[in-house]
Amino acid sequence: MSTRNSAFRYWGGVKSFDPKAGTFEVLSKYMVAFSLFGAFAALIIASLVTLLGVPDNVGLVIGLLIFGASLLFGGATYGQSGSDESGAFELVDVVPAKQPRINSLVEGISASIGLEMPRVAMVDVDSINAISIVGSKRQPILILTRGAVVALTRMELEALIARELVRIRTGQIQIEARHRSYRRLIGRVIKSALRQSYDEEMLGRDLARDIGAITVTRFPPALVELFEKVAKQESLSDAKLPGGVFAEFYLIPNFTDVSVDKRTMELRNF
Repeated sequence: MSTRNSAFRYWGGVKSFDPKAGTFEVLSKYMVAFSLFGAFAALIIASLVTLLGVPDNVGLVIGLLIFGASLLFGGATYGQSGSDESGAFELVDVVPAKQPRINSLVEGISASIGLEMPRVAMVDVDSINAISIVGSKRQPILILTRGAVVALTRMELEALIARELVRIRTGQIQIEARHRSYRRLIGRVIKSALRQSYDEEMLGRDLARDIGAITVTRFPPALVELFEKVAKQESLSDAKLPGGVFAEFYLIPNFTDVSVDKRTMELRNF
């Protein structure tokens, strides 16, 4: 597995996840993208201005102004990114009276790690999965599939919920949401910006998230048992779950080539 030092590799509280480093990593992506666009636009416009007979120094100034404006626009775009993502999912809020088991788990783990209890919702999908996204006013939403709620034992569900709450507590999902906005933006021009397969970098991040979860659960082997249950599913990917920019951020990344074998093995040896 690659050992490139990246803020995104160690999400899950492992390796001292640094929100500042994660923020810088995403912000730098925005600035590089907009600087390249600005440089290209500035070169074209400055050249056209020069062809019209305007002095070179004037064309240079115009070009620099356009480049500067593109950087400002990039910063502004970053600032507005990562807004409400809930529209991508058909969510049904978890009502404590109807789902007391889920409510008590989320409430208890949230309290134990010093986190204000987030909104919890379900999607009507048979497969076992979960994801945390940003909702209205950038508030976190923990999303569970109906399959996870129905099929998992209390301890397995606790391990799954702990994994997501650790990510919420460390601020990872806020950075993830901005990262997804960047991917949407770039993906309109560069299709390869949208991941199509499960790679080693994603595996490294998932392992870190998994380990972050078992450090706050009462029964760490439950996450292994969860993955063993997931591995018995006919298919680990699920076409009913939103893919694209969300694909790599699920408990079980939504790719056709995904596997949980290495994660299970690493957790057994942890």
